[in-house]
Order: sequence, then C-alpha cells, then structure tokens
Amino acid sequence: MNAWNGFYDEAAGVNVFYMNEQPMQNIDIVGNRVVFSDFANQTNASTRFASGIALVLYSSPGTPTLQSLRVLHNTVTDAPGAGISVGNPADGLEIAGNSIVRPARGATGGTSVVPLVWRAGVMIDGVTRNGTAAGRNRILVHDNAVSDDLPSPLLQYGVYAADSTASSNLCEVSRNTLTVMSGGSATAVRVPVSGWQLTPSPTVAFTQATRQVARANATVQLPVALSVAAAASVSVQYAVLPLGAGGTAQTPDDYTLAAGTLTFPAGSTLQNIALTVADNPANSGGRNVVVRLRWPSGAWLGATAEQTITIGAANTPPTISAVAVSQTSVVLP
Repeated sequence: MNAWNGFYDEAAGVNVFYMNEQPMQNIDIVGNRVVFSDFANQTNASTRFASGIALVLYSSPGTPTLQSLRVLHNTVTDAPGAGISVGNPADGLEIAGNSIVRPARGATGGTSVVPLVWRAGVMIDGVTRNGTAAGRNRILVHDNAVSDDLPSPLLQYGVYAADSTASSNLCEVSRNTLTVMSGGSATAVRVPVSGWQLTPSPTVAFTQATRQVARANATVQLPVALSVAAAASVSVQYAVLPLGAGGTAQTPDDYTLAAGTLTFPAGSTLQNIALTVADNPANSGGRNVVVRLRWPSGAWLGATAEQTITIGAANTPPTISAVAVSQTSVVLP
C-alpha cells in the first residue's frame, strides 16, 4: 500500500492517504517491516516528519465509507518521526501488536528538529471530526511495544493523541509498553481526558470459528461471548456475508437469518444468534453460511469475529440396494 505521499508524512514506508473517501469498507495493514537508514544528517523539512506507517484518513462530511482500519503486527525501526502516525482518524481504527524501535530519529541539523507531536511511538492527530464538535468512535490502541535504547532520545511519548476538543466514544489506550534507557524521560501515554479510557474493555466474539449442523428444519443457536462481564450494556451487530465472500448457502433454500443486533445486559457474558436451517432435499452436500460480527458498542471485536456454519446433507431415508441371490437348496429336517 505504498501510496501518494501526503502532507503529513512524505517518506513513509507505508502511506495510506484519504482512503476514507474511496469505495472501501475494511483495510488491514498487517505484518510489514519498515526500516529507515541514513536520516541522521537530514535537514530537509519534507522528511523530518516521516513515519514508518502514515495514515491520513480525512473524510468528507456525510460521505464516509470506511468501517474499519487495522494496523496489526508491524515492525518499524529508526523512523525519523513517529513510528505510526494517523491524521484525522476514521471510526473503527485499531492499532495493535506493533513493535516500534527508536522512533523520532529525525533531522537534528540546523533548526529542522522533529516537533513534539511527532516524537511518539504512535501518534494520533486530529481526533475531532473534520474540525467540528463531534468526536471519533471506536479507536483502539493496544498491546504495542515502543522502545528507545539511545542515551539521549528525542522520543517523548509512547502513545500520543492530540487535538481532541470533543468527547469521543469508546476510545481506548491499553496494555502498551514503553522501554527507554535509564535516565530517559518519555511518557508512556498522553491522551485527552474526555472520552478516552486507559483500562481494557471487554471483547466480543463467537465461541468457535467453525461448526457443522445437520440439514433439518430446526433453529441452531450460535453462541457469542464477552471476554468479561461488562458494567454496562454491550451490543454488537451481525450479518451474513454475501455469496462469493465465503458463503455458498442461499436463503431461504438453505437457511434464514436476517441482519440484527445482539445485546448483552450488564453483568452477562453470553448471548445467542438464532439461525434457522431448512431441510431441503433438493440441496445435497455441504453449504456454508458465514456470519460476521460488526460495529460493537461498549466492547471491541475479538479474534473470532466470523463463524462459518456448514449445513450438511439433507435428512433423507436410507436407501436399500437390490442384491442378487443365487438359487440355493435348503433341506429341512
């Protein structure tokens, strides 16, 4: 995803620019390794802000299409600016499991010094929505490791979220680690007070990724669980993926399941989605239904956000094959 270099970060290893205005719903940036070199003597202002992974996700009012963007398990070493930087983040942003080593190694010659806001392992800028009073929803920064082993680091923050002038909903920074040499003064987390929390929220997920059911006129329960009981109500939406996206079963010939919302009352940890299976003798063999969880409120999506249900062969009476019997003499006493 090396894209056009934008205003925020002009030398990023991975640059995603204005993708929230494109007809895309989900973007994953996973498992990349970005290493910078020979930036020690740079004085060019166009490179001093460079991040390992740079995301500029400004969306025009009323036209957002991006539902989720995940930055997972990437490694960034010696970035001139922040290890990972996000400008105008989209809803549904998750930055997790990344390793960021010696960020803020940028230009120090003359007056070209990395500004404070870019001296972070993870930097999120412009949390307000297009300059309006509305905050962002569902921003999660967790389980990232930021380290700086130099004696005089420019690094100031492990995680830095700036420009939040409005209350945001479910924005969380948790379980990140910051390691600096003895004498370093970097701060682990700096986030706005309003709308952000520093303790982990529950995750919501299916209890299993796959299962097989008989083809019979019956209702099958698909269990969905919270990792821990929540203090307040939690909800999550669910829907069946369309044919061609992993599913081969058709409704209503094979199953019936309309999109809906699952709600966990405070203190509960388990709810079920009811899938109606049809016993259709015309459809033999296994057919798949893929159900996906999405847009949780009060929790984050867990690792098993999809379940594939294989509907088996129809319940038909067993067939009896004719067997040829040779002529035999039987003598009775």
